[in-house]
Amino acid sequence: MAAFTYTAPTVGGSSDTWGTTLNTNWANLSTFLGSLDSAELAVLDGITATTAELNILDGVTATTAELNILDGVTSTAAELNILDGVTATTAELNYTDGVTSLIQTQLDAKAANTTQAEATWEAGTGTTESVVSPAKVKAAVLALQTSPTVVRSSAFTGFATNTYSHSHGIGSVPDLVWAEIKIVTAVAGFSVGDVIKINNTNELDEDNIITTLSGSSTTLNLSQTRADISRYVANKSSGVFSTLPVANIELYLVGVWF
Repeated sequence: MAAFTYTAPTVGGSSDTWGTTLNTNWANLSTFLGSLDSAELAVLDGITATTAELNILDGVTATTAELNILDGVTSTAAELNILDGVTATTAELNYTDGVTSLIQTQLDAKAANTTQAEATWEAGTGTTESVVSPAKVKAAVLALQTSPTVVRSSAFTGFATNTYSHSHGIGSVPDLVWAEIKIVTAVAGFSVGDVIKINNTNELDEDNIITTLSGSSTTLNLSQTRADISRYVANKSSGVFSTLPVANIELYLVGVWF
């Protein structure tokens, strides 16, 4: 900004020119001040800022409202610089709303010190916990398990009848029913204690070999078109057709409820 200059009249020597000199000075002052009025000049009243301090505002484009956002801020530069480099969104920062202590400390307190590989699986005492241990998981699984109910009849011998029946006493129809031939004396390649399963058969030919296994709410049942059907087997060693001797075997009826 150019400096304002003026010409002072010469005392006792400008009797004919002082008026012109003063008018020139006033014209120059008017040009220097431009359109400033007294109200605008009064704004400067009381300002103690230096040129350097005023130049801090040079280039500022913020509005009054934007500058007023800083009203009441007491943060230091170091505290404000904590935000330097933050890329989190408002929604992401709001995830910490309500946090009252160190998040990592809280997470560490929730996590079990024992790893899965080191965990001891044993019976637990409860299953409703904020952190469920392997022992509690096992206890919950075991609590939900239901062991099947199995009913096995006493031994039938003699094999002189076409039908067999056993009262099971459960009070409901079994889910599975089968018959077993148990070897009590080794025969046809089978050893003592071996068990041969008998299921339903339906061979309609000249022999009409039919075996029917059934269950009701009171009994387990086996019915056959011939009394010796259940003794027909293939030799365990050779596969040759064999008829098991009555003295070597026992018959059992089996029912299962899930």
